[in-house]
Amino acid sequence: GISEIGSSTGSEIPEEEDNSPPLAATSFNSTT
Repeated sequence: GISEIGSSTGSEIPEEEDNSPPLAATSFNSTT
């Protein structure tokens, strides 16, 4: 859901982290 994360598959496509805030989702993605 986050445009930064969904950029790969398309910002308009719902992501698994769609329910998570942009900051948290970005940190989670970087940490993982």
